[in-house]
Amino acid sequence: MGKNKTPLIRPLRDYGATLYVFPSASEDIGMNINSTANGVALSHYALLNFTKGNFSIQDTTEMIKSLQNYAMNFETVLINEPSYNYQEAKTVSESVFWKWILKNKASGSEGFNLGQIKNDSPIYRESKFGTDETNRFVQCFGSIDAGNTLSTEFGMFNETYVNIPTSYGNGPVFFRKVTNNPNINESTQYPTDDAIASAGLGYDITYA
Repeated sequence: MGKNKTPLIRPLRDYGATLYVFPSASEDIGMNINSTANGVALSHYALLNFTKGNFSIQDTTEMIKSLQNYAMNFETVLINEPSYNYQEAKTVSESVFWKWILKNKASGSEGFNLGQIKNDSPIYRESKFGTDETNRFVQCFGSIDAGNTLSTEFGMFNETYVNIPTSYGNGPVFFRKVTNNPNINESTQYPTDDAIASAGLGYDITYA
């Protein structure tokens, strides 16, 4: 069993941007440093709509608690599994994040709902996918334009630039279900560590 700990994350800033990094990001950093065949870089972004019609948690403090206590704790449980393979190219972060989203989606037809584009297809899209659907959860998907490293008297900073236009990227966003990641097994219950659970951070999590 690994010794990774669930990170404690701060609330959203009132001004400026807030960046949360999932625990397994260190694997990607190592891949950039140690591998000549693979590299990791910020390439794409998704603009998500966490409004009342889509997401059940509207209090931002409670939302960040849920992100920490469910999503990041879930990932920590996974990477602490004895069989976890650090060399696997497929990340568990994305699967965990969307599991958290689906767990906390708003109820009813107005919530974030996915449907197959046709029967027996592995490709999904939101039920309200039209460009005129202002309450879609994934509002836009696009590429990251540029980045910059800035050095000042206060330290070094990485800047990321994205262009969020009014039309490009506003079409339906398609999802593909990943079922062959050896580090996360569908319909498997992952019990949390007793120490994490006693600290009030743990849940028994079923990935399904």
